[in-house]
Amino acid sequence: MDVVSNSASNKALEDFGNQYEGVHRNMQMKQDEYYDYNKIVEENDMVITSVLSSEWPLLRRIVEEWMDDSNVDQNGQPIQQYEDIRNRVFAEANVTFRNTPEIYKTPNTIPERYRYYPLPRLPDKKILDGIYVKLEPLEQWHFDSLYQTIGNPNDVQNFSLSRPKKWQRDFGAWYMKDHDWASKYCYAIIDKNNNHVYGWMRFCDIIVDHGTLGIKAHLNKQYLQSPRMVEAIYMLCRYAFDILKYRRLEWVVNNNNVPAKDFVQRHGFLFESILRQYKIKDGENIDAAVFAITDVDWSKLRSVYEEWLAKVQFSDDGNDFYVRNHEKYKL
Repeated sequence: MDVVSNSASNKALEDFGNQYEGVHRNMQMKQDEYYDYNKIVEENDMVITSVLSSEWPLLRRIVEEWMDDSNVDQNGQPIQQYEDIRNRVFAEANVTFRNTPEIYKTPNTIPERYRYYPLPRLPDKKILDGIYVKLEPLEQWHFDSLYQTIGNPNDVQNFSLSRPKKWQRDFGAWYMKDHDWASKYCYAIIDKNNNHVYGWMRFCDIIVDHGTLGIKAHLNKQYLQSPRMVEAIYMLCRYAFDILKYRRLEWVVNNNNVPAKDFVQRHGFLFESILRQYKIKDGENIDAAVFAITDVDWSKLRSVYEEWLAKVQFSDDGNDFYVRNHEKYKL
């Protein structure tokens, strides 16, 4: 995988044979090193391209044909251009080549964005309290309740790249011992109506210098359509953007996990790319689907969450709900 924001580099990589995968917004920022390092003065979107191991034999053949003496005329110029050879070889192999959009290859068409922006800070160990749920930094005492709600993989909507695993009753002790971020960046989602813990969400892949971070989660399936889940995501987004001042919140899921992708998009995360052969998990190849909300997205999305949550009404026992005017405020 190669990550670039320069139009000349984008074109050169495509000409060689790197295939376009997508654009990740707000991926990098440059600090003002002369006046105030805590302020950003430039931010960039990143074009993602890659070459897979299965594509490398084709590229090697293309390079060898292009450099062969038989491809040089009497003036020392190539008879066949590299791009023509590349297109022919890919066509013969019945491989679809994904071109980088022209806007990212043409000089002066990628706008440079400059603004002063304070560097974000790491999450605090604090409780995020809402109307229907609260997010508590994960502690060992949460795990008995978590075992009841997501101990069985069949009860879990998995958002990680690998398959959900069955939890053991002593999982909590191991988890807290071997994951030093667990109590800082991981939150138990607690239903304020009955104090049940029905899943966890955590911040991951935090890069303070670029103002980016990600989300991972394990949630009980029966709560996915509940306003409580909507509020939990709203509070985590609000904390990331409004309090901690990050510029990009990313959610990466297995591209084969259709329910997870639908859930993430339904809550405002925009699809950006599919990273081919991203990882190997449990012996299986994983293509990763990348979704994200930027701070600009959040400035518009915040009011959608708040208006939707304001339309929610629960029954007296707190178990059933409906949303007034739900077509307008659908999440």
